Amino acid sequence: MNSKHQKLVDGHGEARELTGHRNFLAGLLPALLMAILATGCIPLGPRVGKERVMAKRIESDKGISEQIVGVPTEHHWALLVTPEGPELNYITSVTWRFYLTDTNGHRDPLPFLKRRDDLYPIAWPLMAPIAHTNLWIAAEQVYKHGQSDFRVICFNAKRIVSDNKLEYPDEGRFSYDSENHVLTYETKNGTKRFDPLANADLHYEPASE
Repeated sequence: MNSKHQKLVDGHGEARELTGHRNFLAGLLPALLMAILATGCIPLGPRVGKERVMAKRIESDKGISEQIVGVPTEHHWALLVTPEGPELNYITSVTWRFYLTDTNGHRDPLPFLKRRDDLYPIAWPLMAPIAHTNLWIAAEQVYKHGQSDFRVICFNAKRIVSDNKLEYPDEGRFSYDSENHVLTYETKNGTKRFDPLANADLHYEPASE
């Protein structure tokens, strides 16, 4: 087979492949249109929202030495049919990613804190530094088998170092004493206190002076 004939064969093959792609798209687009019309929902894609400072580590001689920021990715849809009329920019859920930043602006991602929420309020309603250590504390409400638990974790820039589930606070009320690292919360059985550093298996590094 000479080169001219081979090029002709290759050209026919590419044309058939291109025609196949066009036919596939021609069949796909009506199906997508029917799905949109049936559900009344059009995905607009994700958008990065405004980041929030979640917690700060403040040292008496240095000021803010570290902080944790949360960066939301909002998932936007256009809802063509709702009881109140069309919603052309509706946020169906938000994915939060968290980063530990230092005074130089360097960011360490904290992938173990990532959360996707159906509602906009941010996950981890409690997040704070543990004084005189390189650790942080965070807490969230978790649901399992119809029961609410209070999950409390301690972590550093690399990993979670302790993970505990406690009785969920009555009406979600709790307070945290960062200096003495004591979490106080009200339950139906009375006031309870939890020290995240009391875990015998917990090893941490004191904060550098």
